[in-house]
Amino acid sequence: MQISKSVGAKDIPSLVLRTAELGDIEDILHAQLTTFPDDPKNLVEEEFAKAIPGREHRLMVAIYESKFAGYVIVSNRPYRPWSSLDNLIVLPEFSRKGIGRRLLDEALKPLQRRPILRLFVEKNNHRAIGLYRKTGFLHLQTRKGNYENGDDALILYKFLWSTASDPAEQSSSERHAA
Repeated sequence: MQISKSVGAKDIPSLVLRTAELGDIEDILHAQLTTFPDDPKNLVEEEFAKAIPGREHRLMVAIYESKFAGYVIVSNRPYRPWSSLDNLIVLPEFSRKGIGRRLLDEALKPLQRRPILRLFVEKNNHRAIGLYRKTGFLHLQTRKGNYENGDDALILYKFLWSTASDPAEQSSSERHAA
């Protein structure tokens, strides 16, 4: 299934975004290990397999010109008021093609609409930070020494509610039209 063009993202005719299948797990693990080779928090095969049909997770893959290019996983745990963007990975050979942006756009359509999307990003991952800031994420917290190399994690948040639904934010003509 090809996902339609997302608002704000460029059209990539040779890109297919779809829900992950069990047959994608080997490629997903490879992408994770390529990007984060020594991360003790890496997910294992069983965790990805559980996420594919799971109600708490949304795992999407990107296929570019018939090749696995990356994935995104969003979690909606029932006890949290936010969705968590757990991983957004694009393999290096597919970078700078707009794939990360398209995956991020899909991540903004969580399983259950929650008012906040939260993610952690390594403080030196400037390309990812730039993408997140361009799409409206705000840096509100830092977790010291979060990563295996001792680097800090920036905790970024995107608020998903529309202020237009708040009557105090609507213009007079909008309120009367409703």
